[in-house]
Amino acid sequence: MGGALLLSPVILELGIIPLPAVAIPEEDVIEKLSAIPVYTIVGDEGQPLFGSFNDVDSSSIPAFIDQENADTFVERDELFPDDNNPRVIPVPLGQLYEFQQTQGSDPENQNAAFTLGMVPDTEQVTQAISLLQEQGEEVEEFRGVPVFIPILEVEGQEVYLALERDDRRVVLVFFDYQDFEILVQNLTANAEEPKPKISAQVASLERMIDILLARDDAWLLEVEFVPTPESRQFIQQLREQQSQDQ
Repeated sequence: MGGALLLSPVILELGIIPLPAVAIPEEDVIEKLSAIPVYTIVGDEGQPLFGSFNDVDSSSIPAFIDQENADTFVERDELFPDDNNPRVIPVPLGQLYEFQQTQGSDPENQNAAFTLGMVPDTEQVTQAISLLQEQGEEVEEFRGVPVFIPILEVEGQEVYLALERDDRRVVLVFFDYQDFEILVQNLTANAEEPKPKISAQVASLERMIDILLARDDAWLLEVEFVPTPESRQFIQQLREQQSQDQ
């Protein structure tokens, strides 16, 4: 699998250091989201195209977490009767979110009612449902894009797992459950007994964005999204290309 997950060096934190409560500015949330490549559909002139896919209605700009889903979507010609050349392009989620916030709320814009329609990876949705059921939740479906947040059990209490990396603390939020499992393996392999108990909290990306914008919890300042292996591989290839072009 491409896009290796590099987490060294990491230091396991056994608690949350109290920080002053400061609301996260929207531009900082956009910066966090910009670390996430998504795949959307554009037309001949590069304009975003609207479409319907699963729960994404025709007034939405679809944003796919998985490129293969986007490629399948764009091949359905009946969805784009007015455009003969729809194509898939990668774009930072923060850019799409900012576009939706500015253009979608402009009353003079003919597409002012549009929304950003997130389309999850079906494999990760299945994993999220399975985890929730294992945790005692009675769920048969999951709406939204699932993310997995490491939770550490400390003296019978659960806290968000913070890692120390590059002289800063981060709370990782994973789009791929296998990346979460790799993290747990790295942290527990050489740990002394009793080994740390780490579980995954399942949330939706959409809910995470709402929380980032609405709350002033200190740990939210430390949130760092970890893209899928596919997306990390794309980012690495892009950086290498940019380096060659310089």
